[in-house]
Amino acid sequence: MSTARALFFITLIWAGIFLPGLGSTEIKGEEGRRIMLGVEMLQDGDWLVPHYNGRAYLRKPPLVNWLIAFSIKTFHAKNEWTARLPSVLAVLALALTIVGVGSGWLGAETALIAAIFSITNIGLIEKGRLAEIEAVYIALFGIAMTCWLSWWQQKKSPWLVWIVPSIFLGLGLLAKAPVHFLFFYAIVVPVLVRERRARELLRLPHFVGIVLMLAIFLAWAVPYFRATAGLNAAGVWASQMEERVGGGSFDWKGWLENFPRALGNFLPWLIFLPLLWNRATMEKLAAKNLRDAEILKAARWPVVICFFGLVLLHSQFLPRYTLPMLTPASLLLAMVFKTRFGEKRALRWTLGAGIFAAACMIVFAVAIVPRMNARAGVRAFAQRINENVPTSETLCIFKPEIFPPAFYIRSRVVYAYSTSEIPSDADFVLVSRDAFSRHAETWRSSRVAAELTDKNKNEFFLLQRRANL
Repeated sequence: MSTARALFFITLIWAGIFLPGLGSTEIKGEEGRRIMLGVEMLQDGDWLVPHYNGRAYLRKPPLVNWLIAFSIKTFHAKNEWTARLPSVLAVLALALTIVGVGSGWLGAETALIAAIFSITNIGLIEKGRLAEIEAVYIALFGIAMTCWLSWWQQKKSPWLVWIVPSIFLGLGLLAKAPVHFLFFYAIVVPVLVRERRARELLRLPHFVGIVLMLAIFLAWAVPYFRATAGLNAAGVWASQMEERVGGGSFDWKGWLENFPRALGNFLPWLIFLPLLWNRATMEKLAAKNLRDAEILKAARWPVVICFFGLVLLHSQFLPRYTLPMLTPASLLLAMVFKTRFGEKRALRWTLGAGIFAAACMIVFAVAIVPRMNARAGVRAFAQRINENVPTSETLCIFKPEIFPPAFYIRSRVVYAYSTSEIPSDADFVLVSRDAFSRHAETWRSSRVAAELTDKNKNEFFLLQRRANL
């Protein structure tokens, strides 16, 4: 199989899995936060400090929000499809890199197997179709890891081996916390040590790569921390990191559930993972390509320990934190899968699995999504607001928390956390029943335009202010 043909197959499988029904289901979970951060960037023009519900959001770097905002602006449409497009394109970029770059190392057929493994596991199928951080983060790390392993095995120039992966690792810093550095060097260091090339870590190309990684991050971080000096952004980040490494409360039930959930992320290919330790398979691989066997021996335990071990350290480490390890696991598994079952049979089985996954997602889009939409609550809640608030008017959401319906509201939206912050030109105010009772005097001169209940049974009043009647 040629590399071009392998690229065609992986693109076809990706399209069948990640595009059907992409914009049909309403936003859910963390999507509301990630999307509205991008929407508010477009509204206030502040691309340096993300804002959520009108206030600075200090907990995450902004790369994913930038991508969502850019997608909405490019297509001149604010909908689920444009919001989720960066995630599915990130998955495509990862798949094309595994095939395109990995072919020089593994061959086109094995690289295609690895790419199918990488995009047809439950973890990436779930996250890759959502407007969240994970798909972009997984893709950036996976591209960096694929490039390093492939070019290192092929003995490419040290500048190529270190510099290109560093660019993607630096972008990963703009997407999420630097756990991917741990994952990257957990594989790189054992490979170098096993090949007696650990001195590469002390040479100029590696140091330049580290500087480049940091420069990409600091180009945003330095002006960001200056702009948020009065908001203690550094303290928020430090507190969040402390919580993740054990400072938070220990949830025994969550901790016990983390391991099977982490295992489930790599289904269905998890069942073949023991092949990485199968003696006959390893001997056969070593007879064909000794360097591949050495790389696999060096990387297999780090992959498993990082993939599953991290979530066992503390209940605050959630299974999704280890999802970047799906790519190196897929690369290693593809090598032994082909060796164990033969190239033609392995490729035929894997292609069949990819086509089956795509067919399932098409059925999901055609048969299941309409039923999900019939029970959708977020869109219906927003529609009630749109029916009562003209698009030319301003709606103020009072004391907002995570409020996904804001994505679907057509009128101009502002936010207030106290009655004194409600703008004078806000014609309508959305307020919870509890806040309505506690600030009854404030709403005395307002008319109740509608009473609403969201899908979680929380009750709200849509008020029209008398001054604007």
